[in-house]
Amino acid sequence: MMATGKLRKDELDNLNSLAGGGVMTDEEIQRILKGYEQQFGMSSEEFLKKWAEDAVPDTADTMEWMIVASYWKRKTV
Repeated sequence: MMATGKLRKDELDNLNSLAGGGVMTDEEIQRILKGYEQQFGMSSEEFLKKWAEDAVPDTADTMEWMIVASYWKRKTV
């Protein structure tokens, strides 16, 4: 399956439960992040900086990317 930034319904459901212990694997999260990075042409770290500066559009895709990237950053710090 080609990696895209779009979350499938099951991935979104899993993402919604991350705060409660999470059901997504690290590999699933990394695949989702890679899809967004390819779609938007920047790293997740760069995206989060731009998001904080209000320098990216507020769309469903960028909101999902922000949630996943923020979770991953907290998890890996």
